[in-house]
Amino acid sequence: MAEWFEEYTPKTFEDVLGQADAVEQLSRMIREGKPRNVMIAGPSGSGKTTLANIYARAILCEAPTASGSPCGVCASCEVERPMGFRTFGPERLDVANMRQLVETQKTNAFVSKWVFLLDDADKMREGYAPLHGILQKADTPAIFIFTLIDRTNVKGPVRSRLAQVEVAPASPETAVECLRRICIAEEVSFQEEGLRLLVEGQQNYREATNQLQTIASAGPVDVDAVQRFRARLFSWLVGYFGALAEGDLDGQIAACRQSPLEPSKKAALIVEQLACIKRKLVGPTFSVGHENIVIPDELAARLVGRCAEVAGSVGLSTATHWNDAITFWATSPSQPSPEAFEALLTLFHDLVHGQGRPGILPAAPRDTPSPTSPALPERRRWRSALSAEMQDAHLSFGQVAEMYEAATFALQAGWRPFNCKVRLVWSPDLGPDDIGKLGDDFSHQLDLRLKTWTAKKTGFDRIRLNEQDAKGRFVTTLVGHVPPDCKARADAWFEAQKGSMENAEIEFDVHGLQMKRVDLHLHWRRMRELWRGVDPTLSAGENRLLAEVLQIPGIRRRPSGAVRGRRFSVSGGLGQAARASFARELAPHESAVSSGEWSHVYSGWEWPALVRRQNEVGVRSSENGTLLAQFGESQSVAAVRESSILKQKQIDRVACWPPAWTLG
Repeated sequence: MAEWFEEYTPKTFEDVLGQADAVEQLSRMIREGKPRNVMIAGPSGSGKTTLANIYARAILCEAPTASGSPCGVCASCEVERPMGFRTFGPERLDVANMRQLVETQKTNAFVSKWVFLLDDADKMREGYAPLHGILQKADTPAIFIFTLIDRTNVKGPVRSRLAQVEVAPASPETAVECLRRICIAEEVSFQEEGLRLLVEGQQNYREATNQLQTIASAGPVDVDAVQRFRARLFSWLVGYFGALAEGDLDGQIAACRQSPLEPSKKAALIVEQLACIKRKLVGPTFSVGHENIVIPDELAARLVGRCAEVAGSVGLSTATHWNDAITFWATSPSQPSPEAFEALLTLFHDLVHGQGRPGILPAAPRDTPSPTSPALPERRRWRSALSAEMQDAHLSFGQVAEMYEAATFALQAGWRPFNCKVRLVWSPDLGPDDIGKLGDDFSHQLDLRLKTWTAKKTGFDRIRLNEQDAKGRFVTTLVGHVPPDCKARADAWFEAQKGSMENAEIEFDVHGLQMKRVDLHLHWRRMRELWRGVDPTLSAGENRLLAEVLQIPGIRRRPSGAVRGRRFSVSGGLGQAARASFARELAPHESAVSSGEWSHVYSGWEWPALVRRQNEVGVRSSENGTLLAQFGESQSVAAVRESSILKQKQIDRVACWPPAWTLG
């Protein structure tokens, strides 16, 4: 029996539903006789490859229709794969295959027109180099079509040569209409509610169509038939939650391995079931549409009971613990590898059963595996795989720590709290290298202006972070110190930039400095905005999650996005060289993070420490001046400073201003 997905996949632009803008953009190129190299970007399952195939066939068609679609009857349209059309999947997007592609279109004299489809180009890494030359030529007979989820994964020089076509996410209404048309064509009895239930939670049109074909082969497609099918299809999910309720980690992993679904889809289904159980048994008690719950009520009740026990043992509500469980998956990698997914299962097991405090993750594998846990080496392998998956998507411990050192140093070396925040949302045409250079230029311009506006010639002490937002756009955030007497000028300059910057949208917020406690609150609030992309698996001491210690609400946590090159930078006045110079001249600055004193990160100790330091500097400076006067002209100043007498008068930070966490 032929697959319905292949049979009913749209063959013309007119058959495509829910993508009017993309269809108009592609068909217009055909109608005008000016096909271009294009990049078709959109979510998984939104129809990118279908549109790419229609566009490619229309380019090669001998007589496209008035709407720009392939005619379907010419020699090119009648064959399954027209001459001159080549598709390269993700496994073939390497340098060798791209060089072969370029050579083929040069040397094959039998083909006058080429179309190359580079499908799933998100995974293309080094294959761009051979394409630079051919994409820059206006007279080349080749047309390139890239399909990918995130357009920023295409390198800047290549992206600038491609027309960008955005594909909208597939809506449930569009999916239902597609299934309805198939049912009518195949004369299948169906219920509208059955089709809606079938597409709920589906992100892939192929899977929905294949499931429709399987259900229809046994009878009418109604709600009962779809629910029975889902129960059989998701038996692994029932097994997983059963093992989770019993605390059987081996059973959880074995159940998930039974499913052929990709790890990201398994994770999505787990979250869906958690949300359904919460609505049904935990609260609130409302529901929207059909509940896609496949977990038996008795099993769901046992799992909720177990979570209630864990939550009660540490004084939390069941709802809070359940929200922590859902948040865990929401802050995990969106496309984990199989190894990373099993690491996530292990960490989630620990969270649910309280083998870390509820809502946080343990720092490392247990020293000895429990009777129901995998062997320790395999747990470590999973965690290593998870770390590799997340190193580009989240901030690392080292990055967070370095930003903290710069931020606390700004307070201790002259009281420069971060009262300024600037957010630059860059044009989608720009890549990581472009935004790095433009961000440097923006920071430099602001630095120069502050030096001219202040009597002390101080520049812009700041931390800069490059991220990707939820829409895949590159965003640069700067937090830093603007002296109070420069606020009005800074506001005016930022406002002027809003009208003159062509490559970015700019948002800014500059606060006047007030009381020390208020300044501290604002300073660390700015830093928490930078830290929301912290790796959710990082620990801060025993059984503590770094994101919790930094007081980043779960609802605000999200991956910071894959950013090649410099993710963050610190201005020279706050960098390692400045901190080393400060330590040589006076004494090293204090750090709650490097000392492991996590409870003091936001305790406000920096202001009294600064006052004690300044008082002691004044006292010791006076004493040293007296000593220098006593020596008179008998020795040079340099020699005096090297003397043992003055060395004894150098500031001892432990004796003069002990760290706040040692004061009892």
